Amino acid sequence: MLPPTTIQSPINNSAAIEGRPLFTQTFRRIYWRIVTKRPALRDAARSALFLLWRLNCSVRSKLPVRSRCYDPDELLLVNPARIQYFANLSGNTYTIRGKVASGDWDLLTRRFEDWDGYEAIEQRFVQGKRWEETHYFRRVVKKIENGGMEWGCTTISEFHQRLDNLDQLYHQIRDSGYKSQAELSIQEDQLAWDRHPRFKRYDEIVICIGRDGDLLLRDGKHRLAIAKILGLQQVPVAVGYRHRGWHQFREEICAYARKRGGTVYQPLTHPDLVKIPAQHDDGRAQAILSNIPANCRTVLDLGSHWGYFCHVLEENGYEPTAVENHPENIYFLKKLRRAENRTFAAFSDSLTNLSRVNFDAILALNIFRHFLRSDAFFEEMNVFLSRVNSRCMFFETAHQNEPVMADSVWNPTPEEFAKFVADRCGFREIRVLGKFTKDRPLFLLSR
Repeated sequence: MLPPTTIQSPINNSAAIEGRPLFTQTFRRIYWRIVTKRPALRDAARSALFLLWRLNCSVRSKLPVRSRCYDPDELLLVNPARIQYFANLSGNTYTIRGKVASGDWDLLTRRFEDWDGYEAIEQRFVQGKRWEETHYFRRVVKKIENGGMEWGCTTISEFHQRLDNLDQLYHQIRDSGYKSQAELSIQEDQLAWDRHPRFKRYDEIVICIGRDGDLLLRDGKHRLAIAKILGLQQVPVAVGYRHRGWHQFREEICAYARKRGGTVYQPLTHPDLVKIPAQHDDGRAQAILSNIPANCRTVLDLGSHWGYFCHVLEENGYEPTAVENHPENIYFLKKLRRAENRTFAAFSDSLTNLSRVNFDAILALNIFRHFLRSDAFFEEMNVFLSRVNSRCMFFETAHQNEPVMADSVWNPTPEEFAKFVADRCGFREIRVLGKFTKDRPLFLLSR
């Protein structure tokens, strides 16, 4: 499943520019003229620039952060299957909205599906049992009889009313879909879940976001259980605490985007990041998923940047491997991989040092053009292409008149470059799947 469409951007785009300033372009040309002759110097320069950037981010992250720096009314669209643990928090769920907080409340210690209420809801609506037959019912009744309170209930009759409402809610969601409180507020048949109507519109599923990007449940466990059992693909959730560690990482992404006209390179798939605009949309990913041969399972993503295509491929059942040797990109790639709990492999290496190239499919999107900057790089590419024995390759490159092709030792048209790669790899068929950002064609090369 691809991420939902971007609605709005948390980054100020008023200063967005097309391309890079003239000074930056000039610097990059001088830089490339030097490092293309000295690959070791290139790697050292990249590492040094990355370390300076991380130092700057670290210093900025130590500055005071406003406790509330996010919109407390913002709702994210989240796949219920992604919420697997509880946040280790208690107390009011309204006052934590939009806040940043440190601490160990995000440790993964309590699995949601270990809660006996989830088991009871599954038994009730999947197995058809009566509430009275569940361990959850017996536990809550015993607690109330001993003078305790559960789910706002202090009497058995109140608990029965809650369960009757839960029955109604299940059928309402099953038949009409999951609706936010704002949507329910305009319907006459809404269920009165909250004893205080003035808080009703805030009574959403509430999650907190841990330091590594984990989505942790804080409130709304009965509704989440229903959504999971029904297999819903997304539900609206409010966000309580964001861990300071996650907030700092999110700020690093926004700082990266601000330096590049307000955008990142590829779409971000984490629910808390999808609104950050990207240079590319999901068009290429859709084209690849629609055209990858049925017998392909393993995919090598060359120059994977922050790993967007690996996220999409793994989500759709493929086994991708990311290759990216830029230190800054590798940093973001691995952090985002952890935030999404992905398992794809990631290597920071050059093409010539890859020990394995026998993948079913290869993604080579705007990567081989970097090897046209010098004769030495061109030879590296040739060596790699001679080793390829994949069933197909998705290939994309820039047009001759684009600034990124300036100073190339060879400046072919996209069609000429695609044919060159196909000939070197032994691909017999070249097919254009469409044109995407900057009108660049996406090719499928196959045997």
